[in-house]
Amino acid sequence: MNHTRMERLLFSGTMDRRVVFVTERPGMKARPFLLAPPVRRGEEKLRPGADPNNPPPFSQAIARRSAMEGGGAPRTGLNSPLTKAQRRINPNAMDRLPPLNPLRAFEAAGRLRSIRKAADELSVTPGAVSRQVQSLESHLGTPLFRREPREIVLTPEGEQYLAAITLHFDGIREATRKLTGQTTIEVVRIRAYTTFAVKWLIPRLSSFHADNRTTEVRLTTSVEAVDFDRENVDGAIRLGDGNWPGVEVDRLIANELVPLCSPALRRHAGLKKVGDLAGQTLLHSLVRLDDWRYWLEAAGAEGIDPYAGPKYASSTLAYQAALEGQGVMIAQKALFSEDLRARRLVQPFGPPLNRGEFTYYFIYPRNRMRNPAFRRFREWLLAQTRT
Repeated sequence: MNHTRMERLLFSGTMDRRVVFVTERPGMKARPFLLAPPVRRGEEKLRPGADPNNPPPFSQAIARRSAMEGGGAPRTGLNSPLTKAQRRINPNAMDRLPPLNPLRAFEAAGRLRSIRKAADELSVTPGAVSRQVQSLESHLGTPLFRREPREIVLTPEGEQYLAAITLHFDGIREATRKLTGQTTIEVVRIRAYTTFAVKWLIPRLSSFHADNRTTEVRLTTSVEAVDFDRENVDGAIRLGDGNWPGVEVDRLIANELVPLCSPALRRHAGLKKVGDLAGQTLLHSLVRLDDWRYWLEAAGAEGIDPYAGPKYASSTLAYQAALEGQGVMIAQKALFSEDLRARRLVQPFGPPLNRGEFTYYFIYPRNRMRNPAFRRFREWLLAQTRT
C-alpha cells in the first residue's frame, strides 16, 4: 500500500511536538500521528527539506494545530462548544496526570463559583483562568462549566470531578504543611446580626478557636441580605422562614419572644401581669418592629399601643436601655439567657411566644462545604445549638 507522508512541527505553550500526517490513498484526509516525544522550544527539529534559516512562524504553527484538532478557529469562552476532536479522549493522554495549572484554575473557579474570584486568588487575570479551564476541558474531552447571566455553573461532570480533586488538593496542602512545619491560617468569613453576634455567637467562639488554632473566623455584622456571588462571605446567620433558594439552610435556635426589664423597674412599676404594661415605656428594635404586636396579641392584651415607645437600630441598643431601667424590651429569649441567669434582666411575666419556623438559620452556598475549615465551623455551630 502506498503512503503519502509529510511532517510538521507544532508548537504547544513552551513545548513542541513533531506530528506525522499519513494519507493511505490520494484524496483521503490525512491522519495525524505523534512521531516523537515533545522537545523544548529552541531544540526543534525541522522537517526534511525545510529551510533551517526560515522556520515556520509561531502563529502559523498554532493555526495548523487548531485546524488539525477542530477543523476551524480555536474556540474561545467557556460556553463555546467543544469540537469533535476535543471531545475525543486520547487514551494515551488519560494515562498521564492532567496539566496541573489548568487543574488548579478549575479547582479555584469551581470552589469559588467565579472566574473573577479565582483570578484574584491565583493572582492572574480572569482571561487567564478562562483559558486554563478551556485547556482542561479540551484535555478531558468534556465541558466542566456552563455560563449563566451572573455566574458560572458546574456541569454534572464538573461537579463530580471537582468533588474528587478537592480531596486531593486538600491532602496536598495538609501534607505540605506537615512537611514544612509551617502553620497556614485558614479564614472563614461569617456574617450575622449585631445582637446575635454579641449575645450568642461571640461568647461561644472561644471554644471553637481553642480546638481550631489554624482557623480564623472573620465576623462581620449587617441586617442586609447577603449576596454570595458578589460578596466575600462563606456563611451568614439570618432570621427568616427558612426559605432561601439556591443555598443550603441549617436551622439554629428557637425564636421565643418575651418581655424583659431590669429588676429595679419591675419592683418600682409593680409589673406582675400583662395589663401592667399599660402606661409603661415599650422599647423596640427597628429590625423587628412588629415583635411587640405579635406578643401582645398572643397574650390577649388590650388597650396597649404595640408601636409606642423608643425605637433603636438593633436589639443591642434596646437591651442597654432596658439595663438602665428606661423601659421594657421585647426580646428573643435565647439571646439573653445569660442575662436572665445573672439577673441583670428579668422576665416580669409570660407567656413566651414561639415564632415557629420564623427563626435563625445558617445559610451558605453548597460549594463552601468543600472547604475543610468551613465544614469544621459549621459542625461546631450546629453542636452549639444543641447545648
